[in-house]
Amino acid sequence: MLSLALGYEVWIKDPIRQLTHMGDPDLHVWAGVTIFATTALLLRTPLRAPAPILAVAAAAGLNEFLDRLAYGVWREDTSDDLMRTLAIPLAVFAAARIAGLARGGASPG
Repeated sequence: MLSLALGYEVWIKDPIRQLTHMGDPDLHVWAGVTIFATTALLLRTPLRAPAPILAVAAAAGLNEFLDRLAYGVWREDTSDDLMRTLAIPLAVFAAARIAGLARGGASPG
């Protein structure tokens, strides 16, 4: 499991950091938005459906778990990372749910 976590760090996270020239806080924000939108597009589901936000939550949790394995401890920025990753997708999800209900439409899920 440790080799998986270290491989994830070296083969996925580091190249993304180098390619984008972004720090971890910005990457968490963009990762959340990207996973949310991509999941909705691939599944052809509205943003108010639970699948896109659940995908973001699962990816964020997995990322932090792999960080825990790689570093051997929960890092002090774990909760901040989770909040950054989930903030915009949660806001869009909530707004889409409220808009759907306000129009009198049935809420999926």
